Formats: sequence, structure tokens, C-alpha cells
Amino acid sequence: MLRKYDLLDSYKEDPEAALATLRAGAIAKPGCEDELFALAELSYRHAEKTAGYCCRRPHYLAAALYAYALLFPGPDIQTLELIDARTRIAADIYNRALGEAFESKNARDVDLAAGVYQLPFGRSSSPSIRIRFGSARGASRISCG
Repeated sequence: MLRKYDLLDSYKEDPEAALATLRAGAIAKPGCEDELFALAELSYRHAEKTAGYCCRRPHYLAAALYAYALLFPGPDIQTLELIDARTRIAADIYNRALGEAFESKNARDVDLAAGVYQLPFGRSSSPSIRIRFGSARGASRISCG
């Protein structure tokens, strides 16, 4: 995908700008499996290379959101085939990204906590995601703003 969008050099120099360009390409074409997969992978990689826990979390959350969108695309968009290797990799990215985003201070546990968490993209000046855990049948609610 980086080659397709001519972002190889850009990603090395400014990963966030390259991710924004790729994200714009994904938004422009619904059902864009390749772009979503690349966004999930590259967001996770960028998070791993970012210094400071508070700076990594938004990118891990973005990776989880992209992977989720790929695995569960919504109505009128075909899901990936179960035998598609990207299905397993996207599930792994989703699980690992959530684990990393909510890693405890001792780095051995995961602390899932309701709250508002920053994202590296969005329409507002302070893009975020609100995560709530409900008591009704263990439901959780996520909303982006």
C-alpha cells in the first residue's frame, strides 16, 4: 500500500503524515480491505516505534480500530474470507493493540478502564474515543468523537 500511494519515503520521514494520506484513501473508497489492513499494520508498527507510553496509546487504539473495521466492516460490505491470511493477522493486531493500549504500569497486566482516550486522527481538534463498559449482559460501548 505504501508503494501504491507513493508513501515509502514519506512513511520513513513522517509516519503520521503517511498514515493520514493512506487514511484519506481508505475513506474515499468503502470496502477498502487493503488500505484498512495496511493502516492496522502500520499504525501498530508506528506505535511500537513511538517513545513514551502516552504517545503510543493513540496509535495502538488506531491499529485496533482499523483491524476491527476490517474484521467487522458493517452492512453492505463483504467480510474477509476466513481463509484469507489477513483475517488471522487482523485479529492478532486487534488483540495485541488493545493489550498494549491498556497495558498496566508494571507492564505485566492489562487494565481495561472506561474513559476518553486520544486518537491520532479525527475531525475535531482533539480526536478521541470514549469507551464505556455496561452492566447489561457485559455490553461495552465505544464512540468516536
